[in-house]
Amino acid sequence: MGKRVALTTWVLASLLLPACSRFAHQTPKSYTTVVADANHDVDKAREDCQRAARSFDKGNLEKAEAALQDALIADVSYAPAHNNLGRIYFERGQLYLAAWEFEYARRLLPESAEVTNNLGLVYEAAGHMPRAIEHYRMAVAWEPGNPQYAGNLARALVRDGQDSAEVSGLLHNVVFNDTRPEWVTWARDQLNLHAPVPAPAASVTPRQPAGAEPLPPPQHVAEPSVSKHVDDLPSGEPANDLPLLDQVEDPPLPAPRNLLE
Repeated sequence: MGKRVALTTWVLASLLLPACSRFAHQTPKSYTTVVADANHDVDKAREDCQRAARSFDKGNLEKAEAALQDALIADVSYAPAHNNLGRIYFERGQLYLAAWEFEYARRLLPESAEVTNNLGLVYEAAGHMPRAIEHYRMAVAWEPGNPQYAGNLARALVRDGQDSAEVSGLLHNVVFNDTRPEWVTWARDQLNLHAPVPAPAASVTPRQPAGAEPLPPPQHVAEPSVSKHVDDLPSGEPANDLPLLDQVEDPPLPAPRNLLE
């Protein structure tokens, strides 16, 4: 005998619907995952999950979804199948269903940085930045060396208008550890924008030995000349090489990642 596993709508609705009206038009009256086998065939679930990953890589979301449903029929408690099904819904823009599956996966893997980061991506895509930042922070806390989680949190904090030592540390993590060129460039640009201006060095009067001849008065050192007058600068061009804040484009929201095990 199989059993039907369902999560009542109000549980996730209480979390997601107040956050953003984008969920409102796609919220189902009820959502049932699968008719599950009570025997929990983990090996079958794993094989189906791997089959789904191959279909997903080929761009066949329908076959991938069907394989993941098979995996959940074999073992409804197999967390990677829930996570990877959430990724398919995210790709389709079905954010409510994506959140449902990611939340189910997180209940099975409560300290998974991957699943928690994926939930953050759903909240950010829905425009609810505080909840996205909350989930990104948890993912970074569990895997502080992961540049992708650091990048997601840094981007969310910057978009939220926050500028702090935390942001700087996250950006440095991306610059030195990330392998995605567009993210490294973005992080460098952000660090340049928020770099503190060094204070001018204090003048020091040199001391002379007792009995020595008085030092001659210092010669006037001219200020560095500017090659162009301000009026000669092209219209709209900044007078320095640092990019303006609105000239640094945020990297695109990354897709959630699959869990293999």
